[in-house]
Amino acid sequence: MMKRTFLTLLATASLMTLAAIPQFTAQAQGSRGNRLAAELNLTSDQQAEMQALREATQAQIQDLLTPAQQQAMAAAIANGENPRRAMRNLDLSADQQAQMREIKDAKQDQMAEILTPEQQAQLEEMQESRSGRKGDGKGGDRLERLAEELGLTDDQRAQMQAMREETRELIQGVLTPEQRAEVEAAVAGGENPRRAMRNLELSEAQRAQMQDIKASRRAQIENILTPEQLAQLEEMRESRQGERGEREAR
Repeated sequence: MMKRTFLTLLATASLMTLAAIPQFTAQAQGSRGNRLAAELNLTSDQQAEMQALREATQAQIQDLLTPAQQQAMAAAIANGENPRRAMRNLDLSADQQAQMREIKDAKQDQMAEILTPEQQAQLEEMQESRSGRKGDGKGGDRLERLAEELGLTDDQRAQMQAMREETRELIQGVLTPEQRAEVEAAVAGGENPRRAMRNLELSEAQRAQMQDIKASRRAQIENILTPEQLAQLEEMRESRQGERGEREAR
């Protein structure tokens, strides 16, 4: 009888722990979602679509994990650990890691459909800024900081540098001579390069080309970094975004 009671209590506790995953992650995502909505000036429809996207993504990730992984993650979150760090500490199989990347890629694609080109550009600028890479605007310095934080190998550094230079050339090729001169003048005056780019009046064709370049860059980054580094990079962005939100709330 005592054994049966103990097993019942253990099962109940396990179910409560597993139930904590969506509760804690929903709270964290809700807080981030509110800050994002305010900063990007999302419409009511956009906020609803983003919330639905977050919930769908969360459900997909939960289905991907085994019961043991769900329980380990729930226990870590209940102890105050960051949900993304808890996820990164799981021993995911190669198949799970591949599926996780597919889920994140699909989320990025759906976000691109929800946000306007201006909001997407602003979001990317925010992520760059919150990753502590404003500096003096030199890509090399930003890359060095990123390399140190992610523990990039020499080969990875070289690939990231080559990708940055290629992306810069592609973007320059999209702009007209007048637009390039306008960006250069703004940057020379101390303006953030991404903000200067966002202030340009791009045509619909140019915006489409920019989105293709960004999607290609994102795919290259995923091929260069390990799954652990990708998770760490996303965690860094989320953490620094949360820190700014906390400072603004004080």
